[in-house]
Amino acid sequence: MLDILQNILADPSDKGNLIWNEERQVAHNPRLGLDYPFQNGFFHLTKGEAGKSPIFSKPNLGISKARYEGLAEWYDSVMQDGQNRGDLANSAYSILRSLLGKGEGIVLDIGCGTGLAAEISKELGYEPIGVDLSQDQLRIASKRLPVVLGDSAELPISDSSVRSAYSTFTTTDWENLEKSAKEIFRVLAPGGRYVDIGVHPCFYGAFSEPLSEGEILQKPGYNQSRFVEPNILKGTVRSKVGAWHRPISDVINTFLSAGFKLIKVVEGGQGDLPQLLALSLLKE
Repeated sequence: MLDILQNILADPSDKGNLIWNEERQVAHNPRLGLDYPFQNGFFHLTKGEAGKSPIFSKPNLGISKARYEGLAEWYDSVMQDGQNRGDLANSAYSILRSLLGKGEGIVLDIGCGTGLAAEISKELGYEPIGVDLSQDQLRIASKRLPVVLGDSAELPISDSSVRSAYSTFTTTDWENLEKSAKEIFRVLAPGGRYVDIGVHPCFYGAFSEPLSEGEILQKPGYNQSRFVEPNILKGTVRSKVGAWHRPISDVINTFLSAGFKLIKVVEGGQGDLPQLLALSLLKE
């Protein structure tokens, strides 16, 4: 794993290269004198995890407060349960397989969660590397792919170092979508592709309510981008962690403003009305 990661890892503070110190089990930034620990099977590459010594006894409040902490086993289970979120996840992975296509080399799974999409990218010929902000989720994901503790808004990845990346069910988790989009654009090489798949904000979002016979009631509030608290939401996962609601125009325009070219839009899912919105984006 270290061989795969060494060429692309970067300090989230200054985006410069890191030096692996085998004796101390840290990734070292000689420019800033910072160390990032390798613990529990993965690098901890967030600004809050950095220290000037290999001793990391001080708790990191930002990470401990991640909304997915303590839910890893439950989340992994419901996302594979066909009677729960499993069907929706399988629909998303089918779209991912189609939009990503066969390839080779590293592909970043940004917001990888427990790493359930890794099998798809491996089947397509890629070497997936996961990045997520939840240590609890990465504890399970590390059994499926190499992973790094990192923030989508401060990716610990070198400039123009990967040719492919994707995210599934994460756009609604990122507080600063604009910054995350710019970071994804930064780490992709020219000609690189990014696939974003998430719940459809029109038909499966915070302001839509399923009715009988497949009808959807759209409630006021759709046009406003904002975080919706868990107690307001009814979804299996979102009722526990909340969600950022963003209308389609905000999502697409944010990626376009970051520099991406929109290649394809896919609406999919199990029902007659789309549950999923997928974007295929290119860095020219």
